[in-house]
Amino acid sequence: MDHSLGQWLPVSERVFSLIAQPEAVNLGLIVGETAAALVDTGSCAEQGREVAASISRLTEKPLSHIFITHDHYDHVGGLDGMLEVFPKARVIAGAGVAQGPNVDEISLVAGADLGDVWVEALALERAHSAADLVVFADGVALVGDLVEQAQDPQFGEDSHLEKWITALDHVISTITDETIVVPGHGSLTTRECVITQRVGMAMIYQRAFELHSMGQRFAELSDEELRLDETGFETETVKAAMKSYFDHAAPVRRQLPLI
Repeated sequence: MDHSLGQWLPVSERVFSLIAQPEAVNLGLIVGETAAALVDTGSCAEQGREVAASISRLTEKPLSHIFITHDHYDHVGGLDGMLEVFPKARVIAGAGVAQGPNVDEISLVAGADLGDVWVEALALERAHSAADLVVFADGVALVGDLVEQAQDPQFGEDSHLEKWITALDHVISTITDETIVVPGHGSLTTRECVITQRVGMAMIYQRAFELHSMGQRFAELSDEELRLDETGFETETVKAAMKSYFDHAAPVRRQLPLI
């Protein structure tokens, strides 16, 4: 696998970000007075070792925690390589994201004391993936792929439209207009961007709910019914989000006409 790393760039006084190729993933590093914590690990074990080396060049603080935002390969693939270099680091992740004696699975919240910085992780129900995690520290929210800046939100087989909207509500209610948001991919962004994405996804949800309530099946929907230009999303994104809704919605019993 071809891969490369950018440079650690400051997001705030204590938080840094780095872009890991080939998927242009934003990794995060929080450096405190006594220890450091990493958010996501890159795409493969070799890249994980390279990330570890880059951390050692940036700071002499020991890496005490590794937070994994979700289980997609470009975020968790470097974990084994990281643990080769930092075998004592605790891994904080949602259910089923990682395995091993170092892993602490969380279903709600977890924290890490780095001396003069407190790091908090919030586990969210299935949203972009089967188990998403958001990390907060020093006025920064590292949100994984719950929020996209460089592209539309990405819906896969493990995504859940309704619960993704709920997850964004949790993020929006937790951060402020001053919070710097680090998305999974793309440039640093703001609470306003999170709200905009949430509004677009809610429009899709409302249309999907209406169509499903009328007894429509996803496979029967026309291209016109699947278009929602006002969301600001590409048609393929709308289709994928609609499919996510229909995949998880309870079947609607069709009624025969009475007359």
